[in-house]
Amino acid sequence: MEPISFQPSIEDYRKAGLDINKYSPTTFIRLLSFLYKDKMWLDDHRIFAALGIQLMPMFFRTDEWDHEDDKPSQHRFFRLIVNALEKNDASLIQIENTNTHWRYWGTKIEEGDY
Repeated sequence: MEPISFQPSIEDYRKAGLDINKYSPTTFIRLLSFLYKDKMWLDDHRIFAALGIQLMPMFFRTDEWDHEDDKPSQHRFFRLIVNALEKNDASLIQIENTNTHWRYWGTKIEEGDY
């Protein structure tokens, strides 16, 4: 894999929804995940190889959902997944009110922490 080299612009930060005036290492990682999301996650081949199983079609994939502090058995999102698996129909999984994207999570890392 080739290394990534770039000079982020103020516009890159703006498009990512990041405040350059509140810069921290977390801000930089969030920018990288915005600009290079496809490079931040393993591809299907590597995931299945790491699990030691043969590649198979992916039933469902998401990187955002409505995460609550409920037990998984009580959580609407996970119950939708169970229902979809039982009926073999991923379209039954309706994602609403997502809150797992980093923009919803603050950071306690301040400039003096690094």
